[in-house]
Amino acid sequence: MLNPKAICVCAILVAGCSGKTELAGEGVPGKQPSSPTTTTTSTTAKHLLMVVQVEPDAHKLTVLSARNVELPLPKRRVPERGEWRAEVLGADGAVLYTAELPDAAALRGEFPGPDGQIQGVHLRASTTAVTLRLPLLPAATTVRLVDASAPGAGVEIARMAYPVMP
Repeated sequence: MLNPKAICVCAILVAGCSGKTELAGEGVPGKQPSSPTTTTTSTTAKHLLMVVQVEPDAHKLTVLSARNVELPLPKRRVPERGEWRAEVLGADGAVLYTAELPDAAALRGEFPGPDGQIQGVHLRASTTAVTLRLPLLPAATTVRLVDASAPGAGVEIARMAYPVMP
């Protein structure tokens, strides 16, 4: 019989950085999301596409790749309700852009137990990858990930400098 935890971890490793962890144009420039129907329309012809490695326990973000995309931010047909929130901050700490995404470190699976009954397995990955699509904002200085499921305004997971792209 296979170990359910091993199967769950292997499934996550195979999934890698799936579209589910991709943050697209569901954010709102300059304000916190107020409802699940909040969307934005980007008139900019470019946006920033980044893949970042997240280590929630170490409060660390590492850019794995970043590039400009010659298209506006894609629009989501159904707004994402997530446990995490990505924020782009200006030099004064003001939020310039924010968008929600699912908790990419949460590993969930259901497997039959020794008695044949389905059992839920919930694990936390120590390292995960997230794809972020962010608007190109000249005043942006910082990208911050926040655990929005925490009480209050949320708890900061990690932050990094906003990439300067040519």
